[in-house]
Amino acid sequence: MQIGKRGYPYPILNNATNYNCYKKSTYSLEYENEEDHNNFTLKNVRIETNSEELKCLIDKKLVKAMIVIESSSTIFKYTEEISTTPKNIIIPIGNLSGKVEISSIVYTTENIVGFSSNDFTEDFDSYKFNIEKYCPIAIDDGYIVKVEYNDFDDKKVSSIFSVVESYDSELKYMKVINGDRKIKIELPEDEFKKFDALNGQSTFYNLLFSIIIIPALSSCLKDFQSEIKYQEKTIEDISDSHSWFLSIQNAYKKIYNKDIKNEEFINLDALEFSQTIFDYCSVKSIKDFYDIIKRKTDASEEDEENV
Repeated sequence: MQIGKRGYPYPILNNATNYNCYKKSTYSLEYENEEDHNNFTLKNVRIETNSEELKCLIDKKLVKAMIVIESSSTIFKYTEEISTTPKNIIIPIGNLSGKVEISSIVYTTENIVGFSSNDFTEDFDSYKFNIEKYCPIAIDDGYIVKVEYNDFDDKKVSSIFSVVESYDSELKYMKVINGDRKIKIELPEDEFKKFDALNGQSTFYNLLFSIIIIPALSSCLKDFQSEIKYQEKTIEDISDSHSWFLSIQNAYKKIYNKDIKNEEFINLDALEFSQTIFDYCSVKSIKDFYDIIKRKTDASEEDEENV
């Protein structure tokens, strides 16, 4: 999540010198990383700052610091709260592939009125700022690391999808492309931006997967079933031409404790099997959606009572 180069109407404490709005204050994300066959581990994850204003806001719980870990090729996004106290973060290696962005952001948890600092640069010196809730005030666009990992060797099914923004400005629907290494899902520009904003938040995991991933996988599996039934292809032919299907075979074996055969695959209910692979996320998404609406309703009623 590279947001440090954006413009803001108030000063940002930025690790990038060219974009920092403070004279001497600094902010940075610090960690050491290592990886093995199973996990990508960030050790001693912490933030470091010499800004007394930021430290004060943290102590008063008016801001939160978050680490953001993103792997665009596997549509994986992970966020976790961090602080000046070191902690370890472990990510299953199958969630990551290729370029992985690791960044940090400090955002407000309440509206802040009259924020000021003696360390502002000349452009902001002597001004006070009202900063709204959920706005960033410190950023470290962090690091880009490369993770070399073959997800097909580790049965990681979620990493066989790639959700991208479509270059077709007239696209009005979700487009599924059955690729040789991944299932590519194209979304219209506005919808992709909304998807990207929600992706990685555990609250929306089941919803996003039931809306996007399950239909896409079901469609591709049905195409393969037709090829085997009517074009005399085999499971091995499908695996040779679409390496992502190896993950599906591995998932089937894990669930049913046996290899899938041609006849079994033809008779498989593609929609039911897709939901089974992803832990019945379509059904679970109903509860998640209900909980989201209920929390919002309860919060509105509480606000009305306090008026």
